[in-house]
Amino acid sequence: MTNTEPDIIGPDDVAVSGEQTPQYKPEINLAYSQILELDHGKSLSALNLAFPAQAFDQTTKAYLQSIAAGLFVSYATLTADPNSGNSANIRFSSIVEREHYAQIQRWFIKSFHTRVYKKWIETAILYGAITLPSINAEDYYSVTFRSTRHSTIDPAKDLRAYVEAIQNGLATRTQVCAEMGGDFMENIKQLAIEEAEIKKYGVNVNMGDPKQIEIANQEASGQITTPDEQAQLQSIPRPE
Repeated sequence: MTNTEPDIIGPDDVAVSGEQTPQYKPEINLAYSQILELDHGKSLSALNLAFPAQAFDQTTKAYLQSIAAGLFVSYATLTADPNSGNSANIRFSSIVEREHYAQIQRWFIKSFHTRVYKKWIETAILYGAITLPSINAEDYYSVTFRSTRHSTIDPAKDLRAYVEAIQNGLATRTQVCAEMGGDFMENIKQLAIEEAEIKKYGVNVNMGDPKQIEIANQEASGQITTPDEQAQLQSIPRPE
């Protein structure tokens, strides 16, 4: 609300000789459906809530980007828009987002699950709810909580990176399995069970060298025609 009469001065305005007198702009809170009668010389300017129609897409995207940043998620995840950027940007945003989730999981495990577990194991041993070789609860404090992990964005590339890290001593199989949401000891136990079942039923599940498999697929599709290619095809070991 503005004052259209320059001679009318508000209570907080001071008229100084030679200076322009500021306009008196009071704030009035109006309730729903309330009618206000204005004094002489005053006018009411309504708030313009018109949406910028000419820049609707850009404005909406800016709002969503701000929301995504506040929620620590990527713009592509928030909007489910596959065309929100190139693959490199989406991959980077997804990695940052998933690392944030992993940090929350680690914090929750340390701040809640571990504390609850220690109290539970102490109480369970004290009241005889479980039978363990030792009655000292501290002997069982060392446990591992496995949180949910997301599937990799580029499985082939990530698996090659894991293999190279293990071969160069930069990571262990246990670390890689934990990163993928699994457990190394459970993996090798399951592998032993599967190998025993394979031998029991005499099933050949050896898929062979990937390069040889690719050659076999090319031969099946008629892409191998030269004698050298045929000789290379013959060298592929066949299952008995």
